[in-house]
Amino acid sequence: MPSLAARVTPVEQVARRDIGGQTVAVHLGTGQYHSLNATAGRMLDELLAGPTVGDALDRLATEYDAPRDRLEQDLLELCDALEGRGLVAFVEP
Repeated sequence: MPSLAARVTPVEQVARRDIGGQTVAVHLGTGQYHSLNATAGRMLDELLAGPTVGDALDRLATEYDAPRDRLEQDLLELCDALEGRGLVAFVEP
């Protein structure tokens, strides 16, 4: 699982689109489709806006009415899932 200091790196072989309140990501190398609900899609947008996971968390904390520790846990779990599916990569400092 990446840390809050990790930099987010998009994977060139991944295309994504927002469709009907969800984000669909396709890994062009494997042909696998991945569907993210609106919240996960928004988190992915902020992760890709960079530069770090912590920066994305700061921006999301101003947007969502949720305890910061819960938001951090959810974001890091999403990061782990996205990385495991090959949709993003992380570089630790």
